[in-house]
Amino acid sequence: MDSAKSIIRARMKKSREDYFKSLSETARVNLNREIGKNILSLVPAHTCGSVAGFWPMSSEPDIRSVLETLTLQGCKALLPVTQGAGSPLSFRVWKPGDQLRENSFKTMEPLSRSPLHDPEVILVPLLAFDGRGHRLGYGAGHYDRTLSQLQKRKLNVLTIGVAFEIQRVNELPMSSYDQPLSWVVTEKKVYKFI
Repeated sequence: MDSAKSIIRARMKKSREDYFKSLSETARVNLNREIGKNILSLVPAHTCGSVAGFWPMSSEPDIRSVLETLTLQGCKALLPVTQGAGSPLSFRVWKPGDQLRENSFKTMEPLSRSPLHDPEVILVPLLAFDGRGHRLGYGAGHYDRTLSQLQKRKLNVLTIGVAFEIQRVNELPMSSYDQPLSWVVTEKKVYKFI
């Protein structure tokens, strides 16, 4: 199972990077704008409490403008903080202009002085997704552990995968600990799995 996932992970990472490199800056901005519109159609700013997003790495979709919009309209925007290998994520409040630090995974996270907060919605990065709402991440298991922990605490969290349409595959191999997504948003479509 792990070797099958590793093969797909490597292929999808290269595919997304090649796709991203092939786009002009204008095309990238337009794709991110369409993804943002689709996210905001699911998470209207006037009804949300707290939304966890992510700071984009490499060729990931850039959803920072979505977080800024939600913050300006009264939502709490959160960013994930890694606690180390094998641990779930925690989430800290983020506002535009807040200082961030680079973590060991080469993404940005809030400083420890930012308050911790539980999310109501989590925007989840991924390498691939399928038609059943299964997601393939980077292999560290942070999001699966996080979602499992939040479920054990009886927190009802909506999970929205964020991807480019080219990241959709027919079927992904799944392990018993893998957590399915509620929705996936791309630049072309909103996929519902709940």
